[in-house]
Amino acid sequence: MTTQNTRRDDAVDLENFKLSPDEVARIIAAAQREQSEVIFKIAATVFAKLAALVQAVFRPISRAFAQAGSFDLLSRMSDHDLADLGISRADIPDYVVRGPVADHNGTAISSLAGWTPGAAASNDRQRAA
Repeated sequence: MTTQNTRRDDAVDLENFKLSPDEVARIIAAAQREQSEVIFKIAATVFAKLAALVQAVFRPISRAFAQAGSFDLLSRMSDHDLADLGISRADIPDYVVRGPVADHNGTAISSLAGWTPGAAASNDRQRAA
């Protein structure tokens, strides 16, 4: 039939097709290189997606810890120090949630980590009263 004739015409005569051991080794080495490239691309893609997943999970947690720290730090400031930043005690939750606090000149304060409460900054006397 026609199907058999097509197969017969496209068939390769393997009896007369011989490769030297060097040619076989070269073909195997090329196949292994291509296989390694594919595996590397898959591993890189998996790693990138895993890194994105880890960031998506830990970014909100990190933000919550930072907000809690900022809230605690601002809460320990005296009313005078808060006024220097341009906020009142009632504004603390909004500023912690919305983002960086700005001083009275409008300059953003990205970190309050360097601030430590002094003797005049203690609110314990006011809370005890």
